[in-house]
This record gives sequence, structure tokens and C-alpha cells, in this order.
Amino acid sequence: MDKISSDLLAFFQKNTLWQFFSRTWDREENINGMFGSLEKLAKKESLPRETPLEKSFYADATVMFQQLGEKVEGFSALSPEKAVAALEAAKAELVDIVITKSKNEELSAELY
Repeated sequence: MDKISSDLLAFFQKNTLWQFFSRTWDREENINGMFGSLEKLAKKESLPRETPLEKSFYADATVMFQQLGEKVEGFSALSPEKAVAALEAAKAELVDIVITKSKNEELSAELY
């Protein structure tokens, strides 16, 4: 993982709560939704805002994308392709940490 991806991961771990939802499916939905929205913003694409969930991702990602440009050194200077690649690398590592390697048995408990 390169420095910018590593700094992105550190930013997400420090500043977000959606990575800690109580079920695997909920973590995946939110991580995929946020990263998908951030990647669209990196590519200068518009974000869907039809459903309440899409509106939530739009609002959060719009603010977060600006913060990433301000707080993650070098992120704002990346080309759209490199920004997406850095986000994808950070996402893969985050999923590995908070889902794949998580020892929290509550994530998949059937009788919750």
C-alpha cells in the first residue's frame, strides 16, 4: 500500500463510524456505499440522490471528499484514476481489518 492509501486508511479509521456497524452486511453496505460515492466524486461524476440511503451517502461523501483533499497530503493532486486506485487500496485494507479478520463474532451471529 502506498503512502496516500495508507493515510486514507488512517483517516477513515480515525474519523468514521460506519465501519463499525454491528453486522457484516451492514458494514459492507456502508463501506461500499461510501467508497462508491467517493470514487464517483474523484471521477467528477454526479451521485444519485433518489433514495434516503443515496442522499445520506451523497451528504457524507461530499463533505468527506473535501476533508480528504485538505487532510490527506497529496490526495487532492492525484488524477482521478490514481485517486480511485488509492481509495480502492484503502477500502480493501479497511474491509480486511473490520470484516475479514475481525474477531467480533457478533458480525455473523444469527440470533441477535
